[in-house]
Amino acid sequence: MGKKKPAIVPDQVTIALSDPGMTVMHKAGLAGLWMTLKAFEQDKKLMREVPTGAGWKLDRTSVTLVYGSEPKRLFDRLIQESFKLDKGGLFWFPALGKPADNVQQAVVRQAAMLGTFLQHGLTRKADPSSDKKGSANTVIDELPHVLQYRKVSSYAHQKQDIFPGKPVPLAGWCLPGGSERHSAYGETKLAETAVRALALRFAPVGAICFEIKTRGQGVRPAYSLVLPEVTNLEQYARS
Repeated sequence: MGKKKPAIVPDQVTIALSDPGMTVMHKAGLAGLWMTLKAFEQDKKLMREVPTGAGWKLDRTSVTLVYGSEPKRLFDRLIQESFKLDKGGLFWFPALGKPADNVQQAVVRQAAMLGTFLQHGLTRKADPSSDKKGSANTVIDELPHVLQYRKVSSYAHQKQDIFPGKPVPLAGWCLPGGSERHSAYGETKLAETAVRALALRFAPVGAICFEIKTRGQGVRPAYSLVLPEVTNLEQYARS
């Protein structure tokens, strides 16, 4: 018998809009990943900390992550730098700028994230809705306003559980509506490839959140999650 040839381990992975299984949510997430990596390129300090031999390539329809022989180092760093909180407990996604640069937008995003992706209490550590400890000053129509919001100290997107070639279990915080159903009647958990799970992780960055104003009484939706039909990552990021 001849010797078995060693398996060739790829040192990079490409995520494209046209890949099988890429839903509108995945594509919005891929746009969020593209925007995040583009923002990283403007940060000289962060770029110096990228592991040697690692990096990424961006084009109009795909993202390629190059991780060399140490994928964990790149993926750990990617998640750590992509999903942050500022000192006031506001979500800080580098692709969308610092929260302090547009406080009104940041406060709406804060409430929208807690009402959509992170609505389940186990997905985040945050102030209760009845006791908002966060506040920020802004000017609206030339008048000063104090905006109240729920401060967050941690959230599920900060967990690094994505590694090339390893399936990733899904939950509602990365795919709204994708939680396990009727567990007593069999295996109903959802899972995704590492590539597509990474795209879903960045959906809050690429998607758009709107606050809904209602006139009627009773329980009504407070926020709307809008998913764009992305066909060109560069164009969407610029928009």
